[in-house]
Amino acid sequence: MLFTRIACCIGFVLSVSVFVQMDVYAQSTDTLAVQLENGTLSDDGLVEGIDVTLHIIDQQDGAVLASGTADIYGRVDFNDIPIIDDASYLIVAEYQGVSYHKLLNVTHLGKSHTLTVYGTTDLFDEIFIEEQSVIAGSADSTNRLLTIYERVTMVNYGDRTFVPDFDQPQNMQFLRFSLPRGADNLQVETTFEQGEIMTVDKGFALTSRVPPGSYLVDYIYTVPYSNTSLELNRSFTNKTDIFRVLIPAELGSLGSVSGIVPSSVLIQEREFDLLEISNITSGTKLNLVFNKLPEPTLLENMKAYFDRVSQLGLVLALITSLLLLSLGIFAFGRIRHDGRNSRDIEPVVSDIVNRSLLQEIVQLEMLYRDQKIEWRKYRKDRQDIKLKLVEQYFTEEGLPS
Repeated sequence: MLFTRIACCIGFVLSVSVFVQMDVYAQSTDTLAVQLENGTLSDDGLVEGIDVTLHIIDQQDGAVLASGTADIYGRVDFNDIPIIDDASYLIVAEYQGVSYHKLLNVTHLGKSHTLTVYGTTDLFDEIFIEEQSVIAGSADSTNRLLTIYERVTMVNYGDRTFVPDFDQPQNMQFLRFSLPRGADNLQVETTFEQGEIMTVDKGFALTSRVPPGSYLVDYIYTVPYSNTSLELNRSFTNKTDIFRVLIPAELGSLGSVSGIVPSSVLIQEREFDLLEISNITSGTKLNLVFNKLPEPTLLENMKAYFDRVSQLGLVLALITSLLLLSLGIFAFGRIRHDGRNSRDIEPVVSDIVNRSLLQEIVQLEMLYRDQKIEWRKYRKDRQDIKLKLVEQYFTEEGLPS
């Protein structure tokens, strides 16, 4: 669950088991006035009868709770409020099932404070994305995982608080964010007062209510990529003013989208590929491509393989590799002995086993170990590698094949 400082304060207040009445405090007191305003024009400024609660949070003396009801003018007066230097004073008003808050301190006592409430709506029409940035942060080349950070600046331009409708999920009237296939390790932070994360098809959703104003949604995740590229299919559920994608030049590059070619920019002395698109309408789909992503080296492949196999599997893999090499050495030794009787047999292992063939051996053993190929195909591919060893020898020695 996502909480802001205000939501945490409310949770603290409600969890306190001892509530002390104001007249218990034998100390100086003051007053506090709350002026409610209704920010929804079609509600005709209705504020009368709204319940307002004052929470006084004091670490030493616990919590004091007082409440009142707004008069016809939307005013609520609290009297005999204890003056506590290190206390916080939290005003809470509830209107149409939504809570609105204002956090004060001791310097705000003796004054009138305005708190705006709004009518509610379950329509998504006034929710817009002012900016959305997608940034490739880092890559794990061994496991081919890309870490992506996204920031969304969301604005409610209307005069009503958006309340998500989960009773009719088919209407998709809630905050939702798309994620690429295989995304994992999701972490989300927002400036909404409270809400929960829900998993939905192709992404996640927030249960947060959205009063008029601007809010941030930050999230980070990892996603697997294939070979050296990654495709991100992005669907836009809201009108988006600016959408940008960034990747450090040392990490990879961006492909063009809808005829828009990425540009190169410097940010804090680092070079980035930047793709920026403006005025995206709701329902638009884009296919983003990250290219030239890091791939594991041969050494990393072998290390990852040896780290995963059991001792028995490791022994079998080594025996198989040694058998292949021995067969190659034996065959080439026979050829040299028959064709060059007057010449001693020279070591040929370093001429035969290059990085490519060694990598094929390792990959073949990994596939067979993981049961991704059948025994017959394993034997056939192993035989093919032996033939490649022979062919390479003939090529390097200039002998007729």
